[in-house]
Amino acid sequence: MISRSLILCTAIATCVLGGACVTIQISEDIDKRYSSFPETITSFLMTQDQKTLIVIGAKNHFFLNLTPQMKAILQHPARPKMKADFDGLRIYWNQTVIGKYNVEIDHTQWQLLPTAQQINLQQLGFQYSKNHQAYVLTGQLSGKRYGAGGFKLPPRLGAFNKPYEISVFYEYPPKGQIAEQIIATPIGIIGDSIFIAGALAAAPIALPIAGLYMLFD
Repeated sequence: MISRSLILCTAIATCVLGGACVTIQISEDIDKRYSSFPETITSFLMTQDQKTLIVIGAKNHFFLNLTPQMKAILQHPARPKMKADFDGLRIYWNQTVIGKYNVEIDHTQWQLLPTAQQINLQQLGFQYSKNHQAYVLTGQLSGKRYGAGGFKLPPRLGAFNKPYEISVFYEYPPKGQIAEQIIATPIGIIGDSIFIAGALAAAPIALPIAGLYMLFD
């Protein structure tokens, strides 16, 4: 895929060399395709079948399909030594969403791990990075976006000790396409239970959730 910066550079070069300066119009058209906004994340949930990670935001709920790789990382005994973050989330006009993540284990901490764990982590995809002086794993999770509406997860059901903010990027539909409407979140609360579309299907990550907070903090 041609990057946005490359498109802009090409447009500028055409303006300079060709003498017909249409760069401003091109730039405006490109800018209209994207927007970004902050989202405050307050909790992570996992469906009981452990196939979906639910990112609870103030405005949006993101249902991300857990890969075998990420599931193994969340359950790994070396998880307390990991530092990770989401590198933003990208929402597409059909309400699908992709979130990139980066997980690191500092070189010093890596040396403290048993050899068997080091081998296992390398099999999962961790590689040494000289720039980071750490073993690094990058990947992405994809899924669906829902509107949070007035939903608020009670603190007793797994909210973080403090919220944190991520950047969300929205890609507008191409010409001739209509953006799909945002569907309201299927999550509901009854007593001390979390339901999805009427079925008991989600719970705070019982590793416990503090462990996941530690991973993504």
